[in-house]
Amino acid sequence: MLGQPIRKNDEVSVLYLSYRPGPPLDEFVDYFWLIEGGQVPQLEKIIPSGTIELVVNLKDDKIHIHDPEEPRFYQQFAGVVFSGTYSRPFICNALQHESIMGVHFKPGGAFPFLEIGADELANAHANLADLWGRPGLELRERLCAPATSEQRFWNAP
Repeated sequence: MLGQPIRKNDEVSVLYLSYRPGPPLDEFVDYFWLIEGGQVPQLEKIIPSGTIELVVNLKDDKIHIHDPEEPRFYQQFAGVVFSGTYSRPFICNALQHESIMGVHFKPGGAFPFLEIGADELANAHANLADLWGRPGLELRERLCAPATSEQRFWNAP
């Protein structure tokens, strides 16, 4: 597990952890990531990575994705979303980074976890519960339960 707190005046402001899974998940997942304490009252531009992400807001059961052309407008999703491949930046509210976790899939790696074609997620987000039903809701509950960041990685998909 890699982790690097960002320090300011000897105070930890942001904790970023990542974990590379072993077999068999390593065929599909590049790494799991976690951010804690990264909330700031600003909108943040997310640059396209060319891959699909699964994102879980561990603090609130909602995620806002803002329109890049009109940032005052946003779509509200449940606290667990698949973020499709984007060809352009999108904007999120950095206040959501108080406690957020994700799965960064390898190119094509999300295929076994989706019940739709990856093309249907191009430049879009989708609620995990819409794709997986009740197990999508249970995943967030399972990830919110552990007391430590490290334990959350062991409860990840």
